[in-house]
Amino acid sequence: MRALPAAATSLVILGACTVFNGLSVPDATGGDASFDGTADSGEGSANVDAGGGFLSLEDAVKFCVNAFNCPDLATSTLESIDVPVDTQHFSSCVDWMAGPLPPDRPGIPNTAQFLKCAADATSCSAAGDCMWLDLIDPGDPRCVGIDSGPLTEAGFDPGTCTPDGGDVLFCKGSPSVFHCSSNYWGPKTVCATATDQSHYCYLPGGCGTGTDCDGSILSYCSTGGRRVAFDCSLGGFTCGTDSTGNTDCLTNGTLRNCSTLGVSCANDNVSVCDGLYQAAYDCVSAGATCDDTFTARCKLPTDTCSPASPGIDTCNGNSINLCSGGQPVTFDCTSIGLTCKPALAGQTAHCG
Repeated sequence: MRALPAAATSLVILGACTVFNGLSVPDATGGDASFDGTADSGEGSANVDAGGGFLSLEDAVKFCVNAFNCPDLATSTLESIDVPVDTQHFSSCVDWMAGPLPPDRPGIPNTAQFLKCAADATSCSAAGDCMWLDLIDPGDPRCVGIDSGPLTEAGFDPGTCTPDGGDVLFCKGSPSVFHCSSNYWGPKTVCATATDQSHYCYLPGGCGTGTDCDGSILSYCSTGGRRVAFDCSLGGFTCGTDSTGNTDCLTNGTLRNCSTLGVSCANDNVSVCDGLYQAAYDCVSAGATCDDTFTARCKLPTDTCSPASPGIDTCNGNSINLCSGGQPVTFDCTSIGLTCKPALAGQTAHCG
């Protein structure tokens, strides 16, 4: 459960970002952004055509290796940037990271930076640091000896600022760290104390008035007397005012709330929820249907495979057979210094 300050408006943004097979996006990650039978540049295997997604196929594999090894990374990623991570089916994980995305989805380059950081991380701690909301173990050394005092009236951990003001530590209940220096937050955001003695990531200076959008940045004055600002586009939202007068991060022009963390198919929409906000993509509008065999995804009739197809997530020596964006690919795990590990303990075969 994330800790939240009392505020006059929505506090945390999540936006759906799923696999839209057959669609492409201007490439910012090293691939050629299309399924055209040509190998993409910057990938670890020859003859790979991964399409344009958040990450190249190589970086997608590296991210999923970390997700398979780091128990908290999947949830931290979902809650921070609303990218679902399958930690049981390797190809499903890779498909979300490298599969093609709709070109009109806001914030793709920003979201990709968070995922690329986690892909390049060499430890679980470093991978968690890449997300603005970083779930940590109850015994994490950062929480040793920390007593943030009594819970707020709303029942939240009031948190504690790190000495440099860069992070908020929440050490009660389900421990987490909010990284105030993350690009998710508005410029110059630091950990600060509100009038109710709780701690959060706030802008410096006074509170100001009203709830405003400055491009994709939403800012508002919390009831704790400090101003909060964050980037809606990181989660795939736009910042604006909907027909009911809500100024917030919006999904297709509307503020949508939900209560159960997860991703699912709903009337052929891919629906993503972090426990506060719901985002959706209409698969039908792309000529697709929603497939929830593993993690929900949009599936086009032109797909030749899915992460659930026979032979996917199997080792071929030290290469692994994957399905990314509806197309079969083979990735050589040794190209990133790893081997192909057979299925074990509820996880499919994977690079490791």
